[in-house]
Formats: sequence, structure tokens, C-alpha cells
Amino acid sequence: MAVLQAYQADLLKDLSVGSTIDEEAFAEFRRAIGLSLCATKQMARAIGQSMSALVSTERHLWLNLTAIKEKEHLCLLDSPISPSGLFGDSVNMVVNKFEEVKKHEEDFVQFFPCRTQGEGPSATQPCPLPSKTREVKKQSVVDRDPPHQFSAVHPVILEAFCPPPFTTPEQEKSYRLCPVRVLQTYVHRTSQWRNLALNAWVVQSSLGNPQGAAEHAVDGNRDSNYAKGSCTLTKVEFNPWWRADLGNVYSISNVSITNRGDCCKERLRGAQIRIGNKLENNGNNNELAATVLTVPNGTVTFVFEPVNGRYVNIFLPGNDEILTLCEVEVFAEKDKPLYTCGPRNLALGGKAVQSTTNSGLGVAQNAIDGNRQSIHALGSCSVTNGDKDPWWRVDLLDVYRVTRVSITNRGDCCEKRIEGVQIRIGNSLENNGNNNFL
Repeated sequence: MAVLQAYQADLLKDLSVGSTIDEEAFAEFRRAIGLSLCATKQMARAIGQSMSALVSTERHLWLNLTAIKEKEHLCLLDSPISPSGLFGDSVNMVVNKFEEVKKHEEDFVQFFPCRTQGEGPSATQPCPLPSKTREVKKQSVVDRDPPHQFSAVHPVILEAFCPPPFTTPEQEKSYRLCPVRVLQTYVHRTSQWRNLALNAWVVQSSLGNPQGAAEHAVDGNRDSNYAKGSCTLTKVEFNPWWRADLGNVYSISNVSITNRGDCCKERLRGAQIRIGNKLENNGNNNELAATVLTVPNGTVTFVFEPVNGRYVNIFLPGNDEILTLCEVEVFAEKDKPLYTCGPRNLALGGKAVQSTTNSGLGVAQNAIDGNRQSIHALGSCSVTNGDKDPWWRVDLLDVYRVTRVSITNRGDCCEKRIEGVQIRIGNSLENNGNNNFL
């Protein structure tokens, strides 16, 4: 606040604010403030740095107020507001160069003169909000519509933190300068983009019930009523997750999530969208692209600086959480991959069988569900009984030239059980396929 206090006295002295301020005079006052305090990016940047400890977002944005010309009252309320509606065409969102700042740790702070009436920190005067919008490019946004059009802002949600107002010498009207941070924005787009996740290979941490399969989030159906069979559902668990394998690496900049609408929408709060090429921790350690801050019904689109990756995870950190997704759509700046990945996992979607099954938790299909979780109790491992020559087999449903096989061993115990196993590949089912090529 020291920076603000240093400017206030000189600012008011230079402007020579009178005892009465009509609308025209107030417009002049606003312009003067914009020129003297907020006009230049250099000054805005200096003020922003001085307040960087207060607020932060995942992307660095600056709100430039140099073009304030309307005669609407310029005020901020102590609650989320829409500057696109409040300021109309005077709002010009400018994205700082992301390569110049540390990703995910940038601060967005700007100061706006807030008109209030009377004295004290609670004296505010609401303003009529015009319906104008302003084009915004390349920024962290959240959209209530799918990313099929890109043209204009639907409200940019800001959160204002206003200190007590300073007053004119006559004490008849007061003003305050407010640090503001960007929380979310909403956009529309104009060009058709292809949903890369449609019918992709998917997996989730657990299955709450058979009606909540992971595939329901990529079936192209946005119906948000769980009972209609187009939503996923995990068990109540620690850090549930869902993952889509796009098959190749894309430069991803948009992810749309359709939340459950019949109940329980708050379950999605805090979920993270992670994108990358690694399967360490089932892909949940990949780069964080966006976080679900609000949980409205319907479809919400997250727009962010492009992240290169093959895997898209929805990760919900926390204890006793349930992850439900009614649709996940993934969009890239170009629908052609940056490069084609190596051999894909042919076992995903295959049909697995084994010599015997020890329990309901140890079915053969668990070994090709795409989940590398190695704790048997979490239901993603196969287990046979204590057989003579036990075996497990997957039918790839076609003939392939197989060059590599990866096996995830049990991690909670019994890791030596797998010693001496043989990998056999072929087209014969003689001796249950165990006579095929070693």
C-alpha cells in the first residue's frame, strides 16, 4: 500500500478535485487517473510487483485501462464482477510474454479507482453494467460453452480487494484504489475444432459401479444425468483420477469438462487437468494445465497456454473423494499431432483370460485396464489361485508384429512371484496358447 499512498496526495493535488463532481467531471477525473496512475504498462508492472504477495494466478495478464472513455461510473464491488460488462470496450486484456516469467507462478495485480459515496470502507455505489465485450487472445480462461467458436469475452471474472477509500479535501465523495486478480474468464470461439478425446483409450483409478465406466466421458454424449448412463464414477478414494490416451502428441490448449448435473456438482471442485507424455504416477505428475475453481452445471471449457502431450488426466487430489465426469473434450491448436508416438498399447481393449481367478478383485481384465496401480486391494491387478503352471492370456483381436511387452508387477507385496514367467506370442490356442513362440 506504500506505493498507493505515495501517489494519492500528488494525484489529488494535481487534479484539484472540487467539492461537486458531476458525470462529465467524473469522466475527466477517471481519465486523469488512468493517465497518471494506470496509463503505462511500466507503472502497472511496478505496482503489480509491489503487491505480488497478495494475489497470484496460473497465467500473467495485465488489464490496460488507458482507453477509458465511457461515462459509466467506474467502480468495483467487494465481490466478483464482470469488467467486460463494467468497462465495455475500454477493457483491453494484454498477455505478458509467458517465456519471460515463471510458468504457473505469475501474479496479476492492477489498481482501479473505485467510486464510492459517503465515508468508510463499506460505502459503495453500484454501477449500471453495459453489455459490450472485448476480444481476448491467449490467456487462461474458463468457458461455459464448448470450444467451437473464438471471438469475444463472456464475463471475465475478477476478484477485488479494496482497502478503505481515500477522500477529497471536502470529504463529500471518496475513492479507493483496488488490487484485482483474474480468477476465470469465459470466451466464445468461431472456428470448428475436432475433439481429440472422442472414443480415445481411457482409464480411471477405480470403478464406482458398472454404470460409471471411464469410456462414458469420451462417448460424445454430454448428458449430465448420471442415471442415463453417460457419466463416469470412481469409488470413494484417495486422489481419484481419469486419463485419456490420445495416441499421439498434440499441442493442447482447450479442455472441456461436462460436470454432473443431477446432483453432487461440488465434487469436481479442485480437480486438476494435467497433460504430458509420462505415465509416472499414472500420468498425474504431468504438467498442470488448469484447475477447476468453480463447479457450475453443464459444460465448462478451460483455455490455457498450449501444453504438448499425449495423455490428458483429470486428477482430484484429496481424501475420500469421488470423481465423476459426464464428458471430457480435448482440443489442440492444430488437430494434427506434433509427432506420432511409438508403438501403441495393443492390449488396451483386448480380451483377457487366465487359468483361474483368486477373487473378484483379481480378474484377468485388470491387467489391461491401462491402470498401473500396483496395490492389489485397489482392484487393478490380476491374481490366480495357487495353480500348477498358472497362465494369463490376452487376445489382441488381430495379428500384429509385437516388438515390446511391458509388465507392471505387484508393489504391495509378493514381488518375487513373477520370477521365471515366460512371455509367449503366437496365433495358436494349443495348450491355451502356452506352446506359442517364447
